[in-house]
Amino acid sequence: MEAATTEIDGAINSITRSLAIAMYGTGSGSIGQISTTTTLASDTIVLTDPESVTNFEVGQVLVLSTADGGGSVKTGSLTVNGVNRDLGTVRTSVNISTGIATAALSDYIFVQGDYDLKIKGLRAWLPDTAPTAGDNFFSVDRSADTSRLAGIRFDGSAMPIEEALVSAAARVSREGGRIDYCFLSYDRFADLEKSLGSKVQYVNLQSESPNVGFRGIMINGPKQVIKVVPDQNCPSTRAFMLQMDSWKLYTLGRAPRILDSDGLKMLRETSADAVEVRVGYYGQMGCNSPGWNATVKLA
Repeated sequence: MEAATTEIDGAINSITRSLAIAMYGTGSGSIGQISTTTTLASDTIVLTDPESVTNFEVGQVLVLSTADGGGSVKTGSLTVNGVNRDLGTVRTSVNISTGIATAALSDYIFVQGDYDLKIKGLRAWLPDTAPTAGDNFFSVDRSADTSRLAGIRFDGSAMPIEEALVSAAARVSREGGRIDYCFLSYDRFADLEKSLGSKVQYVNLQSESPNVGFRGIMINGPKQVIKVVPDQNCPSTRAFMLQMDSWKLYTLGRAPRILDSDGLKMLRETSADAVEVRVGYYGQMGCNSPGWNATVKLA
């Protein structure tokens, strides 16, 4: 039972991480991109964003695609044999071009089976670029009013990080929103902390679960104090400024959970002295007021 518990807990943790990564994604399932400094004849993938190395685990089976969704995956696969979290590199079981003959620099990386099958996360609801005519997002053409239907896009790449966040919050306030939370990667959170220096103000945040808490930084927004929280799943090139009561994760039952709709948590395998446990979730992310939220481009 101890061994079974370890395996099941590991599976639940793995799919929880997958869901957390998807919360910031476009729905494509991409977990990284091959850097142009990668040597395809080697077994080491250099990631374009070194911070995305947290998305990789030993044993994952990876596939590649030229398109970040809306296309198809290339023939072949790569198995992760090692992860260097200091350098932001991933080592595969064979050379990249051996496992996937058509692999190319700047290809997007996916866990096998995930391509275009993940929930629509923040970068889907608040896309990096404004939707154009013909857009189809849950049957809605958001080009009719890109700010109201696809959120605010603010380019703060030429500003100090604290100025970018305050300016983006002001832009959302003009549209009627009340930003109360901002999510950053850990390296950008550190940049903000260092930039504020002696002016930094910390806040301890408690979730609905009494065992889960967060440490954040407070900055003054146009309408209220904004709580800035670091998250390992947030892309390092983006900040997401949200009015939290406009967001919800809709699920059938808990997410994730052991799938036991037939009343059985474990299934006996027909061809082995073993049991099978399935862990998953059925859900989708929703927002009732995208125009009260913003995605901020950072340096």
